[in-house]
Amino acid sequence: MEGQELRVFYDDTIGYYLISRSKDLPVKKAALNEVKIPAVYACFAAVFANSMGFQMPETLTPVMDGASWVLSALGMVMIGFGLTKVNFREIAYKTFGKIMEVRYLATAAFLGLLLWAKMGLVGQLRPDEQKLLFLISAFPIAANLVVFSSFLDTEEENAALLVSVSSLISLVLVPVACVLLFK
Repeated sequence: MEGQELRVFYDDTIGYYLISRSKDLPVKKAALNEVKIPAVYACFAAVFANSMGFQMPETLTPVMDGASWVLSALGMVMIGFGLTKVNFREIAYKTFGKIMEVRYLATAAFLGLLLWAKMGLVGQLRPDEQKLLFLISAFPIAANLVVFSSFLDTEEENAALLVSVSSLISLVLVPVACVLLFK
C-alpha cells in the first residue's frame, strides 16, 4: 500500500474503531461497526484491482477528480457544522494540546517504524520517497474523524475542533518539515 491508501485504511479501520470505543461500546460491537463502513470495502477492492493490474480508463479521471473535490467540500461543511456547536470558553486547552502532541509524535514514530520495516522487508525506497512518506506524519487529522463521530453521534464538537486545530498546526508544520527534510 502507498502512503495515501495506508492513511485511508488506518482512518477507516483503527480510527473508526477508536471512536466506536469512545461510546463505551464493547470491543466486539466496536469491531463489528467496521463492517458498516463502505470505504473499507472500497479500499480492499482498490488493493485487489491494483494487484490484478487494473488501470482506470482515462475517461473516468475527470469524474473521479470531481468526486474527490465534492467529498472534500462536504467534509469541510461537516467540520464547520461541528465547530458551530463548540463553546470555546469550555475547551480544555491543556488536554487538546496534549492530544495534539501525542498525535504528532506517535504518528511520526509509527511512520518511522513503518518505513524501517518497509525498507527492510519489502525493498528499498529512494530517499525522496522515504521523506515523502515520513512527511505524512505532519499532515492534519483526516476529516473522516468528524464524519465517523457524526455517524456514531459522539464527540462531534471535539472531533471538529481536533481536525481544525491539527489543520492549523499543519499549516506551519508541513512547510517546516519540507524545509528540514528536502534541503
